[in-house]
Amino acid sequence: MRKCTRCKKVKSIESFHKPDGSFYKHCYKCREYQRRWRASDKGKASTIRSSAKYNTSEKGRVANTKWQGKFNASAKGKSSRERYRRSKRGKATARRAKKRNRHHYEARNSVNNSLRHRKIHRPASCIICDQSTKLHAHHYLGWNKKHYLDIWWVCNRCDPSFNSSLPHDGSLTLDQAKELLSAK
Repeated sequence: MRKCTRCKKVKSIESFHKPDGSFYKHCYKCREYQRRWRASDKGKASTIRSSAKYNTSEKGRVANTKWQGKFNASAKGKSSRERYRRSKRGKATARRAKKRNRHHYEARNSVNNSLRHRKIHRPASCIICDQSTKLHAHHYLGWNKKHYLDIWWVCNRCDPSFNSSLPHDGSLTLDQAKELLSAK
């Protein structure tokens, strides 16, 4: 015998069985009622409201971020992103992003083409902290066409676009960037 946590009635253990051999908290009748309620229009609206309330709370945001990171790293998440990227909607989104950020794409292509044709070279260490890690080109003067190849080779730690304490508008000199980052 077991007591249902919803209707508070004591019923036989068979009313609580799960397919895997464990037990539900609610009896069969209460679970059926709950299924019908969630399938109704009022139940759907209630579920959406409660989900939205939880998802906008701090606890919900942290849980969703953690879950999204795990999902993105999984094989299912990677295949899902790949399917979306290849779909009509995904391609349209990529086209809009490329059109909206045209200068970013052109600047990146300009750097990659210059590297490939050996007009510029990637140094061995970060220009700011001298660490020998994976480097990328930071367009410290912005994305205008005349500044496509005005770049600093920096690591992720030093890149002002990743480090909110440093501006990204060209107002910062290399010496100032080194001073600010060494103070941390």
